[in-house]
Amino acid sequence: MDKEYLKMIAGNPNFIPGIYNYCDRWCERCPLTSRCMNFAIANEQSPDQDSRDINNETFWHKLSETFQVTLDLLKETAEREGIDLDAISKNLSIFNKL
Repeated sequence: MDKEYLKMIAGNPNFIPGIYNYCDRWCERCPLTSRCMNFAIANEQSPDQDSRDINNETFWHKLSETFQVTLDLLKETAEREGIDLDAISKNLSIFNKL
C-alpha cells in the first residue's frame, strides 16, 4: 500500500467517513461493507487467508507496511499544518519524568 493510493481511496464519496471506527471486524455480517474503506483496503491488500493469519510472515509484513504508511501520512499532515512532532515528543518526555 502506498500513501497516494490511500489518499485516493479515502476520497471516494461512496465510503462512509469514519464508519470503521465502530468496526467489530464481523465483516461477513455487516450490511455496510460496500461503503467501508477499511473493508475495501483489507480485501485488496490481503485477498488470501495466509495474509490474514497472524502466524504467517505475510501478515506481519503487511502490518508493518500499513504502520509505515500511517506514520508517513501523519508526518506529512503535521508538516502541512505546522505541527512540530519533535517538540511534542520532547514535551511528552518531560511529563513522563514527573
